[in-house]
Amino acid sequence: MFIEIITYRVVGCSNIKIRKDGSLTVANIIVKNLNVFYGKKQVLKNIDTKINSGRITAIIGQSGCGKSTFLKSINRIVEEENGRINGHIYLDEEDILKEDSQILRRKIGLVFQQPEAFPMSIEKNLSYIMNYHFNYKKLELKERIKTYLQMVGLYGEVKEELSNPAKNLSGGQKQRLAIARCLCLNPEVLLLDEPCSALDLKNTLDIEKMLLELKKKYTIVLVTHNLSQAKRIADDVIFMSEGEIVEEGSSKDIFSQPKSRKMREYIEYMEG
Repeated sequence: MFIEIITYRVVGCSNIKIRKDGSLTVANIIVKNLNVFYGKKQVLKNIDTKINSGRITAIIGQSGCGKSTFLKSINRIVEEENGRINGHIYLDEEDILKEDSQILRRKIGLVFQQPEAFPMSIEKNLSYIMNYHFNYKKLELKERIKTYLQMVGLYGEVKEELSNPAKNLSGGQKQRLAIARCLCLNPEVLLLDEPCSALDLKNTLDIEKMLLELKKKYTIVLVTHNLSQAKRIADDVIFMSEGEIVEEGSSKDIFSQPKSRKMREYIEYMEG
């Protein structure tokens, strides 16, 4: 049955889609027969999966198994690294491999492992992005800066220091600022590559709390080596090995009843 969907933007939200019956939905990602090559080396092999909206999907596996390459394929950075992508990646039925990459990256934001703060003030880290892409008036710009910082739980910590250099922030604050900067573009999808690997427990828990709130408005895909983190916040888990998806499912099922030998061995190794 055809369901009409209307798209609109509001401050602090992604492309929120309203069905005619009034229910809300955000973007799903469907991957079909995805293969990625760097030169003659095949890094991803026949990836088929669906990443569901309104949920956090954690991608786990040993180092070098293709997790980060998979993430970078979704936002097409692979092509800028001289990689080659074959197959299909659909964002709400639109094949993103046929879309202009710069337009795509406004829909699909990627936050890297090492947080980067632009060499300017905290507020200019956000206003610079919005001034480049949008034409907001000064008052609206100021309101949006406050909103995005609130969404990542940073505003209360820095509201008296917005004109201070962002380089003075702690590692955890810089990571949340990087996520807020990503939200400035009103993306539909947030991709995060090991966002907590260099952070202490407090900052890790702060970011996890933030992600649990953000999943209500965004599709979130998280690469992590931290199985405890995946158990705490992931709704779904994709386990990869040697460039392939070995097992996937709900977090509860994956960790309590792994089906594959490789998954069982990985859990035993990481928790042993």
